[in-house]
Amino acid sequence: MDRIAIFGSTCSGKSTFAINLSELLDIPVYHLDDLFWEAEWKIAPTEIFQNLVKDIITKEKWVIDGNYSKVRERILNRVTHAIILNPPLLLILWRLLVRTLGRSTKIRLGKISRLPSRIEENEDKEYFFKSFAELAKYAFRFKKRGYKKLLEEISQILNKKSVVILRRKKNIRKFLSELRF
Repeated sequence: MDRIAIFGSTCSGKSTFAINLSELLDIPVYHLDDLFWEAEWKIAPTEIFQNLVKDIITKEKWVIDGNYSKVRERILNRVTHAIILNPPLLLILWRLLVRTLGRSTKIRLGKISRLPSRIEENEDKEYFFKSFAELAKYAFRFKKRGYKKLLEEISQILNKKSVVILRRKKNIRKFLSELRF
């Protein structure tokens, strides 16, 4: 496992899993959100985003997390393994609620994932209602059509042995513990 891409819906646990995997395998981790989002929640120009990704995927080892169709094929053509996180929709919505409430208010219901680096550096805020509504809509679309489309895209490029699908926390823990040995 030298070049690993982690895919999944918003709030599926991609970034946390990528960090854990990176530490376990001693491979650098790259979060596509850090490359895609600029300050004030502006989207990076497509060409710049694609070039930043290209620079990463030419390296010998990496873990990348993110689900951006603009670069998915490029990444898939370089991966040794693809991991898809596909937790239940209710868990995704709970994580989304916890994350957006925590980022936009002082209410803390659990662990809050980090913001994209350029957003965090500029102390930009996430606005609860707008963020929650947009990301919940994305999560529903991913569950309804996106997951199947992602599987089709991955299966056209990779063989089944190179693809791992994890749905539950216990599966993730088991997968990581098996890598330790």
